[in-house]
Amino acid sequence: MDAELKSLIQAIATDALGPAVVVDVHVRPEADADGEPILRTHIIVNMPKGGGVLPSEKTMMIPRAIRNALVHRGIDAFPIVSFISKAEAAGLSSEAA
Repeated sequence: MDAELKSLIQAIATDALGPAVVVDVHVRPEADADGEPILRTHIIVNMPKGGGVLPSEKTMMIPRAIRNALVHRGIDAFPIVSFISKAEAAGLSSEAA
């Protein structure tokens, strides 16, 4: 995956999700059931001390912001975004194998 694209998505998520910390972003190009390009995007977050959940008013705007940035760069793929913890992210590399 292009490092610039990963950095772009991480910046968008970081800006939107404070005080949660965006630890990493995993992006994998795929095709949907109709053969259209998508970007399977996992945003790995750490919640601030004390836990809690990511507020939907913050998370619901991220896919649109990512999509707008992709279109601006001429990328037609639609982002499918998941927010996961570091513990859940540990299984990502084994899923890709």
